[in-house]
Amino acid sequence: MNHHSTVVSMFREMAGCDCFRPDVYTMNIVIKCFCCLKKVDLGFSVLGTMIKTGHKHDACTMNTLLDGLCKEGVMAMASELFREIVEKGHPCNDVTYAIIINGFCKVGETRKALELLKEMFNNRRIKPSLYCFSPIIDRWCKEGRVDEALGLFQDMINCGHSQWKEVTRFLQNMANYGISPDIVTYNILLDAQCKEGRTSEVIHLVEAITDKDAFPNAMTYGSLLGRLCHSGKLEDAERLFGDMASQKNFPDIITLNVILNALSDQGMMEKAQKLVDAMIEHGKELDTITFNTLIKGYCLQGKMDKAKDVFDQMALKGVLPDTISYNTLVTGYVKANKFGIASKLFNDMIQKGLVPNHVTHNTWKRIRSCRHQAFVH
Repeated sequence: MNHHSTVVSMFREMAGCDCFRPDVYTMNIVIKCFCCLKKVDLGFSVLGTMIKTGHKHDACTMNTLLDGLCKEGVMAMASELFREIVEKGHPCNDVTYAIIINGFCKVGETRKALELLKEMFNNRRIKPSLYCFSPIIDRWCKEGRVDEALGLFQDMINCGHSQWKEVTRFLQNMANYGISPDIVTYNILLDAQCKEGRTSEVIHLVEAITDKDAFPNAMTYGSLLGRLCHSGKLEDAERLFGDMASQKNFPDIITLNVILNALSDQGMMEKAQKLVDAMIEHGKELDTITFNTLIKGYCLQGKMDKAKDVFDQMALKGVLPDTISYNTLVTGYVKANKFGIASKLFNDMIQKGLVPNHVTHNTWKRIRSCRHQAFVH
């Protein structure tokens, strides 16, 4: 407080000098000092001086005065100033809303705070920041309004505000008030973090969920496994997959195919085959994508015998090969210079009524070209 008083005294002394021409930045500091000294009325006097001297106040000016009124608990005056800022087009930003929302929450008027947050969503002029959500969530936690707190927490994450430190703080605050988010809330949070590429933090959160006995479900793991595979973090994906198996929580076929594709692309066909075996063991029905992914992986390695074995297994498992199945296998045989087998598969595909696509046509052109060259030579 002594520093604030010193700054004010220095400003008053300097104001007596004809050569002193304070700018908006300087006067904002003085306004801030008056507000910290709980003399907001004198802060408004400085605003008056700014206007008289032709200085254009900025968002910082109005936010500082608004914050001063809120901290003094005079919410009627704060609300009036806020409306004047918004309706008369004064500089305004997300900080302006966060200040007034926090002010209302401090005096227990959460309903008014929530109305302002809804106003931000409705007019879409200013996007709510994390600090527009946090005072309401904190207040509802204190009041034991669990459903509202969790609902707004989800809205905050969906709005793109999932900074790890703040999220951790929110979760800790909820825990302090005896509120434990359900797995749906955690899934929303996990998905948001995954989209931001924060896979390491997400793994820690999954571990924290498990510690709180809110066991992750297939959706939780599916979202994370998919992201880990797409980002090339296969070791983390394998470890997480092992955790799932230990909890008898097996992912759906879509997630499994994502993992399988990542393993195949990396040439890890032994692990890919083990995954397929595990899928069968857990009663998962393999689909066309599963088989096509395996065929692709073996073809990339030039292991055509194994690729053909997988292709033959499709009929035995009641899964019909599609155009992609044939294209992948035919391309593999062409690269292996086995044009006779490739031609036979191509004819088989046509006989079964499958519609060739551009890949099929390009491959067939290559077969004909290679066979023609072989005949010439």
